[in-house]
Amino acid sequence: HRWEVHDWSRLGEEWTDGARIRKGLDPQEWKNTLVERMLLKYIPEGATVLEVGPGGGRWTEYLQPRASRLFLADISEKCLSLCRERFHDRDNIEYRFIADDGLAFLDEASIDRIWSYDVFVHINPTDIDAYLGDFRRILKPGGVGVVHHAGGSYGSHASRTEFFRSYMDRDFFAHLVRKHGLVLVEQNEELAHMPGDVISVLRKPEG
Repeated sequence: HRWEVHDWSRLGEEWTDGARIRKGLDPQEWKNTLVERMLLKYIPEGATVLEVGPGGGRWTEYLQPRASRLFLADISEKCLSLCRERFHDRDNIEYRFIADDGLAFLDEASIDRIWSYDVFVHINPTDIDAYLGDFRRILKPGGVGVVHHAGGSYGSHASRTEFFRSYMDRDFFAHLVRKHGLVLVEQNEELAHMPGDVISVLRKPEG
């Protein structure tokens, strides 16, 4: 409901401004750095890509030109509608609503790369566990996922709840990655726009 009634007039860039508020960084410079050091690093040209939670498409605009096929999946019909309108002339995007059965609409070993920023920070550990199980199923051998999530170090309960951060931390996320037979490639706190958040990179083994 929150995302259905949110004011999407800035298409999600209101959260990009958090880089200035939380870290004193120029928002566009921060975004460019994240794109260069995470998105371009891990999302190769020609990949079949899943973006979980595209919102207004602020990362989709970078993913779409690189992907041969791009799935945008969201729990909000409003967000999917915004992206359909914004990218109406792009023929490599497919839109999928995430219902109670998660990512069941995707075939086994059908995805090369997964990208999700500013989404899993709000998702509780039980549901993250389920998503990682889905990631294990849908990623091709050697496939990679880049996931921005809550890290656990927010200074106070009030700061965590103010920004709707879930009760996840970097170590438990790493544990869940291993539980599902995935490999943790790296965990990066520097590039997240909010102190306490983590960007984790995972990979499905080749074998």
